[in-house]
This record gives sequence, C-alpha cells and structure tokens, in this order.
Amino acid sequence: KLAAARSEVAGIAADMTSVFVADAADRIVHAAKQVASALGGHGSAIRERTAPIAGYPGVDTVTVRRRIAGAVLEAGQHPI
Repeated sequence: KLAAARSEVAGIAADMTSVFVADAADRIVHAAKQVASALGGHGSAIRERTAPIAGYPGVDTVTVRRRIAGAVLEAGQHPI
C-alpha cells in the first residue's frame, strides 16, 4: 500500500519486511533441524521439506538494519 501510494517510507517498510522474513526463515530452519534431529531416522522428511527454506539466499541484514536505524534516527521516531 505504501509503494502504491508512492510514500517516501515505502523503501524502509520493504527493508523492515525483508529483515523480518530473513530472520523468520532462519528461525524456521533452526527449529526444523532440531525436530529432525530429535526424530532420528524419521526426520529425513522434515529435512527434505525444509531444504527450500534453508536454500533461501538471505539478505544483507547488517546493511538493511543500518538503513532502518538511520531512518529512525532521522525521523526521531519510528518512521512508519
């Protein structure tokens, strides 16, 4: 909606979303690995199903988080 409205904060909102998605994917893969390990030989199906998520290329979250922090500091509050 922000991008459609050509809002100046649309880029920061997209950055926040990409960091959230990258972190969520990491948490999912980590939890799936723990479950697969606990299931022993039966965990192979879980490993196969989480392989596409594990292959997610990720985001340079350090750079993106710095951009978000800069926007927060510049606005003096949460920018969105």
